[in-house]
Amino acid sequence: MGLVADWRVACRRLAADPGASLVIVFGLAVALACAYLVAQVAVDRLLPDPDVPDPARVVSVEILSRVSERDEGWFDGAPFVLAAPLRGAAPAGTLVARSNAMVGSARAGERTVPLGVQFADPEIVDILGLRAQRGDLRAALARPDGVALTAAAAARLFGGGEALGRTLRLHGHDMTVLAILPHASAAAMRGTDALVRFDSTVNWTWKPMQERWFWVGGQVFARLAPGMSAEAFGALAQRVFDEGPARRDVSPEWTANGRRAALLRAMPLTRRALQGAGSEHRVRELAGLVASAGLVLALALANALNLGAARTLARAREVAIRKALGASPLRLAAQFMTESALAAALAAVAGLLLAWLAAPTFAQWMSMRPPAGLLSPVRIAALLGSALALGALGGLPPARVALRVRCAPTLAGRAHDEGDGGRRLRRGLTAMQFAIALALCAAAGAVWWQTRWGDGLDRGLRTGGLVAIDLPEEASPLAARAFREALAHAPGVDAASWSGDVPGRGHWTQAGELATGPGGRHVTVSVSDVDVDFFAAYGLAPLAGRLPVPTDTERPDSTHWQGGSGAPAPERVVVLDAAAVRALGFGDPAAAVGARVFEVPDPGRIGDALRIAAVVPAIRQASTREAGQASLFAVHAYPQRTLTLRGPDVPVLMRAVEAAWSRSFPDELGEPVTVEDALAEVYDEDRRIGRLALAASAFALVLAGLGVYALAAHAVRRATREIVVRKLYGAGASRVAALLAREFAPLLLLAALAGLPAGAWLVHAWLEGFVERAPFAYGSLALALGVLVATTALAAARHGLAAMRLRPAAVLRD
Repeated sequence: MGLVADWRVACRRLAADPGASLVIVFGLAVALACAYLVAQVAVDRLLPDPDVPDPARVVSVEILSRVSERDEGWFDGAPFVLAAPLRGAAPAGTLVARSNAMVGSARAGERTVPLGVQFADPEIVDILGLRAQRGDLRAALARPDGVALTAAAAARLFGGGEALGRTLRLHGHDMTVLAILPHASAAAMRGTDALVRFDSTVNWTWKPMQERWFWVGGQVFARLAPGMSAEAFGALAQRVFDEGPARRDVSPEWTANGRRAALLRAMPLTRRALQGAGSEHRVRELAGLVASAGLVLALALANALNLGAARTLARAREVAIRKALGASPLRLAAQFMTESALAAALAAVAGLLLAWLAAPTFAQWMSMRPPAGLLSPVRIAALLGSALALGALGGLPPARVALRVRCAPTLAGRAHDEGDGGRRLRRGLTAMQFAIALALCAAAGAVWWQTRWGDGLDRGLRTGGLVAIDLPEEASPLAARAFREALAHAPGVDAASWSGDVPGRGHWTQAGELATGPGGRHVTVSVSDVDVDFFAAYGLAPLAGRLPVPTDTERPDSTHWQGGSGAPAPERVVVLDAAAVRALGFGDPAAAVGARVFEVPDPGRIGDALRIAAVVPAIRQASTREAGQASLFAVHAYPQRTLTLRGPDVPVLMRAVEAAWSRSFPDELGEPVTVEDALAEVYDEDRRIGRLALAASAFALVLAGLGVYALAAHAVRRATREIVVRKLYGAGASRVAALLAREFAPLLLLAALAGLPAGAWLVHAWLEGFVERAPFAYGSLALALGVLVATTALAAARHGLAAMRLRPAAVLRD
């Protein structure tokens, strides 16, 4: 009965003081929602995939290329051409499959929807343990015109009707739906809406990517035979690679004296998250998320402890009566721990609702799908259990305050004091809140300022009034030219141009190296394939020379700008920007025109000659995270991947693109973007981190303000008689305000001493990832301190005004 009575009393106490109860519950709810969402991400990314049977026996092959002097690290993928010899060399019972995720669109009737397509060999079914909800998954991967859809993708394409046996149009081919997948939760299948045979004619993976040993476009998975280890399979993959024809794809210098041109390893799914390629970035990102969630939770708990102690002091008379009636210390402690646990349980329920509502936004900020299993009974039970445990522990400090209440003085009307230890604890918690809020605000300010500054840097080219659209992967040159011709004559279109990418977006830009000759200067350049109209569209008028007029109308087998290692290619003409000209040692742009420079296909070797036809102004194609590169433009006449339109009215350009697209590529989804928006993508991740940092710092400030509010209430209550006595002796409002200021000044000083170094470290850690850093970025420390002081003053203002309005006669009479 004691426990039931405690819960009843706890419910009444929460209802008796709704304001403070709401503050405690809401603060804990937001913190628990953050922690719950971060925990979902950590579980989904770090733990073995539950949908894959025996995941320790499933490996993905990873490669580390050594044909460059740059350390590019391990790559999460392997050459597709490796799969066939691996099947022949592996022990019986080993399954090997190629897998490549692509983004396209599919059409069914009048509906065209975006589709994440996974091209894979039939063995992927047994490797990942895939199961169909309906239909035959193996038959879908056995037929070149078969496709398996997820239930969600089938609903988008066919509405509520049955999808099995129906036909859809995918990349210009008719495909039959032969299986329905329940979901695509396997780690290798996330983001997949459709599964298609790798050898299908619909696979638009670039042919050289499928056939060359040093071109990696996807992954090679394997399920190991019993008794075979991942290390043994990795050694087998290395031997197959070393003994295969890979040597023909690189210069002899890179394989001389037994040197390996690439290293390969097999990474089990169980170790992939923490040890596989890209794991450092994943772990760093998760560590940042976990640390942020932990700080927010610590702030919420500190706030709950502060308010809980203040409420306990206000209930001193009630506690004294209960003690006088025989309540034991254990019963009193149980009561306060129950009240705290009830508040935490309510916060957990509210936090679960907040997490469910915020999951889509959180996923968008993190550029991921909403976490799976958010409402899993096991995870909900873990949340409730953790909240109850935290709540019970959080009830110990208020219980300690209650146990220190002395019955006789309290019942006689004398105010109870929590003691020096209690005051130090509450002031320490408030100072901790200040310090955390200060550090988070400084970091958020630095992220915001660096991102804004980088986004506003002059790129050296025109960006306004331009709309770009990427053509389908396998659009024929005839269809591409017809599309451009239709747009060139559309109303509101002043000019159209081809380029391999929007300059500076970085989706398909190549990197190369130039030299003035053997022993001469070398410079790294960003290589862009463009047409002659590109320069006028982007406002790059030549500083010297004349733009070349190309005659090549067909794309060569390889789009790489460098020549092969065989016979020299005919001399080609190129356009350089002013930065490349300076780096190569030319005195001025005019001196560079007509000069010859040479490709450097491999270190120590001079390749084909290039003649400089013109020099344009220097442009910025790298983000502030990268060292700025000079630019080389290879001018062609054949269509490129990206078409850019220029006109005075962007909405008119958008409508023109949509109209022409529906006629030229009815089976594909086109996504025209303004060039300004395309270039802003470079800083999307920084903006996402900035939004998370701002949200965390705003919440920290709110909780710090609530802590100040509670501390100010207690300070005014404790100093009431001192204030009225000072007022009787003529103290004005400024003296009363100074009295309260002395209460918080030491806390702000302690917070500054602890928070400013922590904030400076966070700012430095963020800026360390940038080559170009915003001026005055460390000014966010001063700004954060000012915001914290203003928050403190605002939070304490109400009780300060109340103290100034105290009437000495009324207080002394009581």
